[in-house]
Amino acid sequence: MSEERSTEQEIRDALSINEDDIANDLIDQPALYYYYACGWAIAAKQRRLSKIRLKEIEAELGREYKELVRSEDSKARVTERMLDDYLAEHPIYKESLTNLIQAEYKEAIFEVAKDAFKERYGVLIELSKSRGEEKFYANELSVMKKEMERRDKKVQGKRSKRTKEENNVQD
Repeated sequence: MSEERSTEQEIRDALSINEDDIANDLIDQPALYYYYACGWAIAAKQRRLSKIRLKEIEAELGREYKELVRSEDSKARVTERMLDDYLAEHPIYKESLTNLIQAEYKEAIFEVAKDAFKERYGVLIELSKSRGEEKFYANELSVMKKEMERRDKKVQGKRSKRTKEENNVQD
């Protein structure tokens, strides 16, 4: 169970985006996608192999059980229900079934991760665009602010002259 948690946490951490260093995240994105896509492919292969192994064990144990029943009574027939009950209680079958379930889970986790990294790429592109626009507009705003300050000083200078003149006239 701790391996599952560490894999999930690893994926969650890798999916996180450092908004202060989007350029670096964009550079790392293809390698991360490749890593998790390969993880998915390996997990899918492992699931298929586990499924084949379960079928082999099922056939092998089924033959053994039929031989055991026939050795006790040559006229006895093994029903599907009897075979299913025997397999459900057999430790080798249980272990193989558990391995298949675990392989299916791992494949699903990596498939979700692979898809999430596709989404992450789109988010990174949008963030980088918006950051570029923010920088552009920040520069524009800075220029505009300086111009406004310059104009305000010029206007203030005119106002202060006018106020002095008005005060002189009133005296």
